[in-house]
Amino acid sequence: MAQTDVATLQPSGEVVYAMGAEESWLQGKEKVDLDEVALPEKGGGQIGGEFVKSFVFGGLDGICSTFALVAGLGGARVRIETLIAVSLAKVLADAFSMGFGEYTSANAEVESAQQSKKKQLEAVESNRDAEAKDLLEYYKEVGCDTAHALTIVSLLARYKDLFLEHTLAFRQGIFVDEEEDRWQSLKQGFVCFLAFFIFGLVPLLGFVVFYAITEGKSNSYEAILGLAYGLTVFTLFTMVVTKAKLTGSAKVLQSGLIMVMNGSFAGGAAYVLGEALSLAFEGM
Repeated sequence: MAQTDVATLQPSGEVVYAMGAEESWLQGKEKVDLDEVALPEKGGGQIGGEFVKSFVFGGLDGICSTFALVAGLGGARVRIETLIAVSLAKVLADAFSMGFGEYTSANAEVESAQQSKKKQLEAVESNRDAEAKDLLEYYKEVGCDTAHALTIVSLLARYKDLFLEHTLAFRQGIFVDEEEDRWQSLKQGFVCFLAFFIFGLVPLLGFVVFYAITEGKSNSYEAILGLAYGLTVFTLFTMVVTKAKLTGSAKVLQSGLIMVMNGSFAGGAAYVLGEALSLAFEGM
């Protein structure tokens, strides 16, 4: 079919694109030469975006859970050296657990996506027309008229890889990464482990410093817990605000305050419970 014949079959639109001497088959009221259009600037707000989830998840869990532990042990008035030893052991064990959990979770997502891609490729190769009809229905669902949807699907069907990517993305929500890093899952697990371990140590800093200064001769918890709470709140707020800025969220302060409230509630509840249990056991 000649190019002019194809063009006459297409509904007129507002804009059609050209690139130098190459023109679209579609008709429109305005022609835009893409050779004269500058490419958009790539934003820098998503740097390291693949690791943001692992970093924030591990860091927030590490600092909140450790603060709750030290608050509970502080409420129970255990010896400072015991509190430090138990908390360090807990931070290290949980960091390994969280890191491995993140690794297995990310790995499962990758394997699931690869399996879906394999099945979809087999479907495209065995019954391309049925897959084209399925994709056509999607375009119609989102507002394309039948003629435009048919034009899009007919062009996509000529390029197997592109057609496969569209069917995966629009029908299954899977986006194909041609440069997939086989170590990505391991990296995410390591980031989660490192974030949990580093931020999990924050609530312990006050106890470690106080223990070193007094050489373990004092168990004055009020000042140490106050210091631990201050460090925890400051770190939580800073971390969440940084995460909000990295992800482009508009609710920066709100996100930080909500997380501070979460950490405060967890620590306060643990402290009250520890103190109550300590008093209960003393009375037995």
